[in-house]
Amino acid sequence: MTRLFLRTAPRAMVSVLVTALAISMMVPIALAFAITAAQPSATSDIKQAVELDSPAVVRIVSQIYGRLICRRCNNDGTDITSPANGNYWDLTSAGTGAFISPDGDILTADHVVDHGPNSSQDIAATLGDAASDLASRYNTTTSYIYSWAQTNANVISYDIVVKGQWAFLPVAYTGQLQNSAQVTSYAITRIVANSPPDKQDVAIAKVEAKDLPYLSLASANGVSVGDPVTAIAFPGDADQGLTSADFSALLNPTQSNVNTINSLLTASVQTGQLTAKKTQSDGTPVYETSDIGNHGSSGGPVINAQGQIIGFVDRGPDSTNTRVDYLVPSTVVAEYTQQAGIVNPKPEAFMSLWSQAITSYNAGGQCHWTRAYASLQQLQQQYVNFGGVQSFLQTARTKATPGECPTGADGGALIRTLAILLLLLGGAWVIWQYAHRRQVALVPTAMGGTYGTTYQADEHQALAREAGPRVWMEVGVTSLMTSWRALRSALPKPQAQTSWTTTTAPITERDGARQESITDATVGTSGVLTDAGTRGGEVIADASEGTSGVIAGSQDRMQCHNCGNPVTDTAAKFCSRCGASLPGGGPAADSL
Repeated sequence: MTRLFLRTAPRAMVSVLVTALAISMMVPIALAFAITAAQPSATSDIKQAVELDSPAVVRIVSQIYGRLICRRCNNDGTDITSPANGNYWDLTSAGTGAFISPDGDILTADHVVDHGPNSSQDIAATLGDAASDLASRYNTTTSYIYSWAQTNANVISYDIVVKGQWAFLPVAYTGQLQNSAQVTSYAITRIVANSPPDKQDVAIAKVEAKDLPYLSLASANGVSVGDPVTAIAFPGDADQGLTSADFSALLNPTQSNVNTINSLLTASVQTGQLTAKKTQSDGTPVYETSDIGNHGSSGGPVINAQGQIIGFVDRGPDSTNTRVDYLVPSTVVAEYTQQAGIVNPKPEAFMSLWSQAITSYNAGGQCHWTRAYASLQQLQQQYVNFGGVQSFLQTARTKATPGECPTGADGGALIRTLAILLLLLGGAWVIWQYAHRRQVALVPTAMGGTYGTTYQADEHQALAREAGPRVWMEVGVTSLMTSWRALRSALPKPQAQTSWTTTTAPITERDGARQESITDATVGTSGVLTDAGTRGGEVIADASEGTSGVIAGSQDRMQCHNCGNPVTDTAAKFCSRCGASLPGGGPAADSL
């Protein structure tokens, strides 16, 4: 058995070495045609991250009704209300949020969406309107009313009702609107997890929508002090530069100029630096950054160069400080996403296509505009309301010229070819390993004896030893030919674009039978290797060559010494293997 292994193994290994040699020769050829993408800079990384994330950043607008009631404060013992006659002050507030799942979950600051009689900002807004009203009605000053309200706080209450809250999709998603009626918004139906503003100030709000763009959270080590960070938000301060416009115009967009609406839904992008990681008195971690936020930026995502959320803009412990901003870190946010059941959301079709398109768009190197244009065109066809794709599509269409991507220059084909070669090598190795075990099991024949087992190779076993290595040599040759055809089909052709189909290499094992199948639909060849325990046979077929060779390894099938039997094509091939003649003196057929 040891001699058999030493004789068979080296010869069987030839096929493996031949395939490995083929790969080592072809890899440099492939590398010569490979595309080297331009190395991105930190600035280009941030640009790509902003482009990818911006469609997922929404402007949140809340409409609130509020009134002040002072119980029995009139001289006649009746209530003082503001406004009078049971009406309400119509209040609006705005902030920023970002989708963090494709199913409509929005991350924002709690004070952006958590309104009601316990909200200090809602009380302050109601008192502000009431002070002006009461000062006019009672011929006094607003400062006096503020003092009066503080003195009578025990008899003053605030009736505050949330009429509605909406998340407005940005221009980065809708594209530039052609008329105000094209505004797209989703009603916020509930808050699924939150912490009060005086605590961690985190909220996860919900809208009923699917297949949305979204941002993912960065890990705890996703950012370091000194790293550049970028906020995407809708600061209210920026609205003041627009004529007769503020975010309340979004509640009735058809009454506003379309240019104003487009401006209100265009996010601001501010890049700063993470200046410190600190901890509040209650133990809550916070990030300190250079000035990247304004009023209205609250809840806006702050991202790293990979487009992941490292935190969101918050008012911070000192809301009057304009030099620095404070962020609620992603590690704190993660506690609330888990409460909301948002754990590693999987991208749906839109996000997969959008991510692929933006990656190709910014990749650099040969053919990246051609690939980007194809992905962007697919997005446009499948998501007709995604107007944000238009500017990218127009640029890619202009740049995706024949000169940008000559025939056969796309490196994707070469990558697939290398994958085919690696699969062939792995398949040849697995086959040889299994075949070696089969040969060792088949050749020894036990002879009677009282002191052990004597091994003797008869005619059949000698043939098996000779046949095995020859089979694997043929496997190696077939693998080499298939590899060369696959690579040749990937190389540039002068007239036609390279067309590829999917290449598969399934491996199954059942009931002691093992089969490896390798198919390359491009070159039309198929090689099937089957080793079944009940047959002991190996089959090699090349459909494009039209040839077939069968070699059986079991004694009941290998009858080269009995060529007098009725001759079939298969028997003829057996006979040619052992040099026998066919009945009637004719020469044995040359099967391969």
